Amino acid sequence: KKSFQGPFRACHDIVKPHDFYRSCLSNLCLSSGVRSILCQVLEMYAVTCQKHGAMVHD
Repeated sequence: KKSFQGPFRACHDIVKPHDFYRSCLSNLCLSSGVRSILCQVLEMYAVTCQKHGAMVHD
């Protein structure tokens, strides 16, 4: 479920989070839950959002 109050709220309509979400789930499962994977996927989404002109909030 998309959060309309989270740090990516300005990005969801510009860069669809679905593929990033699926990648995150898959990578977390394959790595037996290594949390650094989550950070990598979130960072990729943030960078992609910013490249498309969307602000990522703190």
